[in-house]
Amino acid sequence: MTRHESTSAEKSSIRKGRKPSFAGPFPAHLEGPPEVWTLNELGCPEWIARIPDADYGPWRLIIPPAHLAANAGWTDAHVQRLLDDGPAAMPQVAKALAAKLRFRDPSRGSGEVGRPRLEQSDPRTCHWAACLSDLRSRSEADIASRLQSKGGERGARRLAARHVTAGRILLNAEGVLPWLLWPAGEIPTSWWAEPRFHEALRAWYHVYVADSREVIAATREAIAKGREAALAHAALRRTVDENLAARGAQQGQGGRLTPPPS
Repeated sequence: MTRHESTSAEKSSIRKGRKPSFAGPFPAHLEGPPEVWTLNELGCPEWIARIPDADYGPWRLIIPPAHLAANAGWTDAHVQRLLDDGPAAMPQVAKALAAKLRFRDPSRGSGEVGRPRLEQSDPRTCHWAACLSDLRSRSEADIASRLQSKGGERGARRLAARHVTAGRILLNAEGVLPWLLWPAGEIPTSWWAEPRFHEALRAWYHVYVADSREVIAATREAIAKGREAALAHAALRRTVDENLAARGAQQGQGGRLTPPPS
C-alpha cells in the first residue's frame, strides 16, 4: 500500500486561491491521530459531530452501525462479518464543492486487468479496508487476516493491499474527506494534521452548515411538527382504544354505548 507524500508546494496550494478558505469552529490541532478519536453511535468523530448543527451536514457511512446495515446494502454474509470493525463515518461533499477541494481528479482505477475492478465488484469490502488502514491504523497483515483469503499469507496481503487501494479510489470519487483531497485517495500518514484537511473541513462546515441555517431551521421545524403530529395521533389512538374497551364493557353489562371521539 502506498501513500501520497505531500510536497510543500501541494501543502501551500490550498492557500493560493485554488481552494476555498472559510472560517469554522474547528481546532487548529487535534489531540492525536484518528484511531484515538471518540466516535458517536454512527461512527462520526465527536469533535466534528458535536459542533452545533454539524449532524445536518452530509456524512458518508463508510462502515454502517449494525442496525443500519441492511439499509446500507451490507446484507451479504462476507461483509456482515466486517461490521464488527465499525461503525465509521466521515464528512462528504457533493460534486461542485469536491471539484474545488480535490487536488486533482482521480486518474486511474485500482489497476485490475482482465476482471472487474474491486471497487466495482466488492465496494463495501473496499470501503472497510480503506477505513481500517486510514482511520484505524490497522496493518496490512491485520486486514489480510480479516479477509479470510485462501491464497496463503503473501496472497492475502496482496489482496488486502488491493482492497485498500480500491477503497481509497472509491472514497476519493465519492467526495469523502480526507480521501477526496489527495490523488486516488492516497492520503499521507499524518493526513489529520495537514492544513488541506482542515481547510476542507471548514469549507464543508461553511457550505452545508453555516450557509444553510434557514434550511436547517426549516428541517428542524418539520421534524418537530411531525413529532407533534405523531404524538397527537398516538394520544387520539389511545383515547379511541380506551373508549372502545369501555363500549365493550358496557355491551357486556347491557349499558348504553358511548361513541368514540370524532
